[in-house]
Amino acid sequence: MSIKQIFHDGMQEYKRKSALGKEKKNLSQKEKGLADQLTALGKKAWDANLDLGSYGNAKELIANTKGQMESVNTHLADLEKQKQDLENKKKAENETFNAQRKEVEDKKKDIDTRLNNERKQLKDAQREGENAGNRLKQIAREEEQLNARAAAPTTTPEQKTEIQGKLDAFVKEKEDQNKKQSSAAETAKAAEQRVKPLEEESAALQKEIDRIKDEQKKTIGQLDDSLSKIGKEISAVKNKQTELTKEQDKNFQQLGEKLAGAQVPDGAVASELAAVNATKKEMETVQSGIQSLEGQATDASKSAFSKMVGLIILLVVVIIAIIVALVMLLSPKKPQSPWDVIKSQGDSSGQVSVNTPTNPEDALKKFQEATGLMKKQSEQLQGKEITAADKSTLASALPTISGWEMGQPSYNNAKFGEMEYSVLETTYSTSTGENIHVTITDTASASAMLGIFKMAFLTNLSREDENGYEKISTYNDMRVIEKYSKNPPSASFGCIVKDRYIVDLKCNETGGIDLLKGFIAGFDFSKLQ
Repeated sequence: MSIKQIFHDGMQEYKRKSALGKEKKNLSQKEKGLADQLTALGKKAWDANLDLGSYGNAKELIANTKGQMESVNTHLADLEKQKQDLENKKKAENETFNAQRKEVEDKKKDIDTRLNNERKQLKDAQREGENAGNRLKQIAREEEQLNARAAAPTTTPEQKTEIQGKLDAFVKEKEDQNKKQSSAAETAKAAEQRVKPLEEESAALQKEIDRIKDEQKKTIGQLDDSLSKIGKEISAVKNKQTELTKEQDKNFQQLGEKLAGAQVPDGAVASELAAVNATKKEMETVQSGIQSLEGQATDASKSAFSKMVGLIILLVVVIIAIIVALVMLLSPKKPQSPWDVIKSQGDSSGQVSVNTPTNPEDALKKFQEATGLMKKQSEQLQGKEITAADKSTLASALPTISGWEMGQPSYNNAKFGEMEYSVLETTYSTSTGENIHVTITDTASASAMLGIFKMAFLTNLSREDENGYEKISTYNDMRVIEKYSKNPPSASFGCIVKDRYIVDLKCNETGGIDLLKGFIAGFDFSKLQ
């Protein structure tokens, strides 16, 4: 089978599968709608008091469930009232305790204010007495020095007279300092006598505050426990209420099915019955369409579709490989690459001359025009002038993974006519020998090329055999291509970021897809502009 035939038959099969999927989804929605309509029919019949005696035990089932629901609703209302009463009691208890505590705290505040004032007076008196005592000690030292100078044989009468005058002045100052010291001692003693009862009263009030807090904590804790129990019971009753509602809806639906089957001729349910009949006819049409689509499938069309999926995924992988290979091949660091050979024929700026004798002028002109157009289209899609990302920008997106050591990244940048690319590669490894190779490619001014295979990312194409699988899927809100082979084990995981960057991960480990998924989650794609 030719590739053209594969894609022709494969697309036909794809369209068939898509149409079949839509029809099945439509049928599922109509089935749900029919169930709701049958329920409405049964409920209307019950509310209209239709004679249900000829419809089995439907009446007994509905009446029994209704009785259970009434009992549950009554119980729930009682529990809700108990809960409200407890919440009101909790609020009242909190207000009472807070009022008691505030009253004691206000008293303690007044006592503490008086206590602080008395402590200040005590401290001031102690400081004054200490200063007087220090001055008396200083006077005693100076008197000793003056008496020694007066007794010295070299001291003249005039000096002795001067010394005596100072000694006489010290006598009066000592009297004053002794009075200060005595007065300060009396003041301090009186302050101490006032401080002690105030400290005792403050401590007693603090003890009372702590008691009130402990009692409040205990009382409110007990109420919270009761509220928690009530809450759990309410939750259980609500679950029972939900179960009974579902059960009653089921009863009404079953009754509706019997009424619809009998085509009950009662005007009270005529509109509901008409809606059910209309939906059933629509479902018959949809089911007929499904059977027709299922009958169109052949082994040849299924085979063509499988082959087409493989070719599309292979094409995506090949395009990625081509872009990476171009960057590596056309890097200016490789002087013997084909592009360097062409570029060596250009001028000093590196631009290829259209007059190069080794290349046809028309071919080079077409080449420049084509790459220039690609660059223009890429910049229009990106909405800005594009310059290929540098090494630091690409490296900033790489993850730091515990237990894995990142190798030294290699970076290449190259121009291909008017187009520019850059690529960063590195390998992560563990101490046990596991390796993951990471490639980030900035298609830059060639990003319009991604449009060739971005459409493939919109599908959920997949292929699987005994040795592995290939598929396009969604992971962490990103469209990804993943491929896994069992023998030998190998895995690859790739995605397009911001319609410009291609991120490709590869490893040769068993369970590699899960490993690569963990890695891709660690990237910081916000660093890529």
